[in-house]
Amino acid sequence: MCTSRARKYREVARADRGHSNGREDVEKSELSREGDGMTFELDEETKQFLLARLVINKVRDARTLAMCSCVNRDWRQLATDETLWETLCIAEWPSLKSSIGKKIIDGRGYRSFYATRMRLDYDNVQKMHPAAPKLQLEHLIFFLDVVYQNTNVFSMVEEGQELAAKASTREMHDDIFRFSTLSTEGTEGVIVPSHATRWTKGQIAEFHVTWSVMEKKSLKSIRLINSKKGRMVGNSVVYESSLPRLSCFWHLPMLLERAEVEIQFQEEEPGLFVRRLVSMGTLNSEWCRYQTRDQALTYLEYLFSREFLALDHPQDVEQVRTGREIWRRSLRQQGIASHQ
Repeated sequence: MCTSRARKYREVARADRGHSNGREDVEKSELSREGDGMTFELDEETKQFLLARLVINKVRDARTLAMCSCVNRDWRQLATDETLWETLCIAEWPSLKSSIGKKIIDGRGYRSFYATRMRLDYDNVQKMHPAAPKLQLEHLIFFLDVVYQNTNVFSMVEEGQELAAKASTREMHDDIFRFSTLSTEGTEGVIVPSHATRWTKGQIAEFHVTWSVMEKKSLKSIRLINSKKGRMVGNSVVYESSLPRLSCFWHLPMLLERAEVEIQFQEEEPGLFVRRLVSMGTLNSEWCRYQTRDQALTYLEYLFSREFLALDHPQDVEQVRTGREIWRRSLRQQGIASHQ
């Protein structure tokens, strides 16, 4: 392989020299045989010419440079020459010519700096572009149940794509993992009781909220929120639960990640409120920023792959069973075989 590589670079060098302002060819390289392979010695002018070609053509990736250094003994020696790495570093980062840049290089050399900097840049590019999740919203079913002292206040089951298609508030964006739905009776997938539809703020603060998500194919369920008390903010009440921290997800901002459900009310009579809008999403509470859909879906995808079930109480198990039965019934009505 080194033989063919040597021949290739020799031909390229000769071709380039033959078209350089009509000047005569430099002294020919001396060929010799070493065992079964072929090598050649480069004169100083040829070395400088090939070095210039590397810089001009921006051949700076580590793999190509490593291949060049394998051509023969002279190329390997050239690969250890600080002049080569100084030329490449200055071409890539011209600021190294400054007095500060020279101080950085002193004591470590251009070759070491080049290797460290290029490896760091490559790693950062790889980390900033994680693979898109295979899990999509249309693969999910969302369950939201609100209870007050064993009395149903609001119950919703909604497919992911339908929930995403519903009208959102103006400040929301299409790429964040936060959804809103009107909590009105008669909406498909929403069940509200016919009695006790008006509440005081004290009662609202005591609502017990459960938000779960189920994967259609496997029917695995993850509970994101199980909160018995909310935080009043004006005419809204916010329920939050911390999400499990997954250290393996280095590309997600996992500091203080939380799931959130917000129920907005409007005052119908003095001191009595009715539900108006229900929103749910995942966010970073330290940065006050919601996760993107890809971030949240990647997180859920991992939890489903680990068969993570957040079930602490018997009623939670019953809720999942009920949800699975609702989904199976929906599949039968659509004439689709149920996934077991």
